[in-house]
Amino acid sequence: MKSTDKKEKKRKSANDYRKEFDDLTKGIKSLEEHTTFRLLQLAATYPDAIIDKMGDTEIKAGSCFNNSTYVINISIEKKINHIETIEKWLADQNPVKQKEIDFN
Repeated sequence: MKSTDKKEKKRKSANDYRKEFDDLTKGIKSLEEHTTFRLLQLAATYPDAIIDKMGDTEIKAGSCFNNSTYVINISIEKKINHIETIEKWLADQNPVKQKEIDFN
């Protein structure tokens, strides 16, 4: 086959990589802001949500996340883990489970 028969892939330039990097950086920053907001919102709404235990002591969301500077400085992964923990705690508080509908 001749090269005219095939679509040739264009090699990425430094500008292409820079644009891709900038787009990813903006996406990460947006995710960071959204997870911070959501964690602060959940902690304010459900301050009694148990997020961890140290021995016999329950650590509650309200005592840990009432300081937005602390929340801003923890990693995205930790924020997501804390959000998951609070959401699980909320689900455990409600004995009525919503049924999922399978459309397949």
